[in-house]
Amino acid sequence: MTKILLVDDEIEIIEGRSKIIKNLGYDCLTAQSGNEADKIIKEESPDIILTDIKMPDGDGLAVLNAAKDLDPDIPVIVFTGHGSRSFAALITARPTPTGIFISVNII
Repeated sequence: MTKILLVDDEIEIIEGRSKIIKNLGYDCLTAQSGNEADKIIKEESPDIILTDIKMPDGDGLAVLNAAKDLDPDIPVIVFTGHGSRSFAALITARPTPTGIFISVNII
């Protein structure tokens, strides 16, 4: 079964999105911080990572970098409720040698 790691510091977001992911037939791992996500990435080797960009103990870019260091081919989707043109420019400027990096602004 495909394992999806969902990373967000807001429990309401995790609860709602993880329910959707599970209803779609995927295994959903969750983390409420970048540090927790790093541990899960190393221990569970998720197939896909969905991460918020802004979290108290770090950000989604740190999660992205940690995941790509372990598996350059892992798809990572970064979402935010605080999007801007400068955010989009920062995200799309990151080199992704093995695929496309997608930034999604969810309002």
